[in-house]
This record gives sequence, structure tokens and C-alpha cells, in this order.
Amino acid sequence: MTSPKWLPVIDRDYCNGCNACVEACDHHCLGLVWDFATLLKPEACGSEGTGVEACPDGLIRMEWVPQKATAV
Repeated sequence: MTSPKWLPVIDRDYCNGCNACVEACDHHCLGLVWDFATLLKPEACGSEGTGVEACPDGLIRMEWVPQKATAV
């Protein structure tokens, strides 16, 4: 079963690894992998879009992304 979540999507083809989005992310869900911004912990994302605003090149956008639903 999947449930959509409003998450940052990074255009890794053009990311220069400046780290601005990682530093701006209050929930520490973004990180650099091989010098590219990557959503490492989607479950921790608060969906505020702070990384989107921080990217100087406009390479991050927010989208509804299917996520596995967790049992409660």
C-alpha cells in the first residue's frame, strides 16, 4: 500500500553539490551523496520546502511522491 507525500525532488543532472539545501533542511532529511543533493530520509521530511527555497539554481521542486504506508 502506498500513500503520497509532498517531498523535494532534486534535478541531480545539474546539481553542483553546493550544500545550501542540506544546510537549510530543518529535519536533516537531505544530504550529499557523491556530491549531489539527495533525499536521504523521506519519512523525516516535514514538507515545508526549505531546501527548494535555498537552492540557488532552482533545481529542487516539491512533488507528491508515493511512499510506503506504515502500519499504525
